[in-house]
Amino acid sequence: MRTNNLGEFHIRKWYLQIEDTLANETGALADGDPVRKIVIAAALHNPHAGRFVVDLAGSVRASEALGREFGRRIRETVGNAQVASYGKACLVGSAGEYEHGNALLTTAFADPVRSAIGGAKSWIPSTGKRGAPGASIDIPLAHKDELYVRSHYDTISAMFADAPNADEIVIAFAFATMHGCQRPRRTSMCEGMCTRWPVCNWRARSRSAAGNARSGVGDASTAWMYMWIAPRWSGFRFSTDSSDARTSPVSGRALPSWFQ
Repeated sequence: MRTNNLGEFHIRKWYLQIEDTLANETGALADGDPVRKIVIAAALHNPHAGRFVVDLAGSVRASEALGREFGRRIRETVGNAQVASYGKACLVGSAGEYEHGNALLTTAFADPVRSAIGGAKSWIPSTGKRGAPGASIDIPLAHKDELYVRSHYDTISAMFADAPNADEIVIAFAFATMHGCQRPRRTSMCEGMCTRWPVCNWRARSRSAAGNARSGVGDASTAWMYMWIAPRWSGFRFSTDSSDARTSPVSGRALPSWFQ
């Protein structure tokens, strides 16, 4: 019989992984402070292991307490440093379903972490899979305020030697401190992206991408991204009401809660 020790969860073990990168792969030194990447993870009992559950809403609601504890631990770990980018992941033991882990990674879990790091506007890149003890997972990272800042696209690999057991889930959150990247080269691509891009910039990029696609330079998917996806995604904001919805200033419509 397992006793819950954090809200509705029985957590067996916490993990902390820290790495500091002082130079890139070819030896160029960091152009500032070393990039620090952090993974905080918890191995917890999966109450749904070995059975099919139609409604996982209870897990979603319970994950808020888990998010608060993750937020407390990351704040304690980074100290006065600023978090630049983040990502999340789950590893589900063999007796569980992938969705058992994914239900613990929604906005109910993530919003307390956003608050703990001083606020964040971008959706959080996420991944997950089923695995045995010792399985590794690559956790994606992206800028916490502007998803399209390419210099902050990254991953960090994590491995948990004794987890997940068959009836466990490992929930992991990854972070990188300022400035989140080593000697970024894409200055022209990233310029102005740490603040809201003016609509005229999107229009110019849309025209350029569409023209390139028509002339055979580039591809139609890039044009579609700039003309449709990016102007809308860049304007999403997180609502502070209980619905945890995001609204678009373009349409004014709320997005569903599963859109992380």
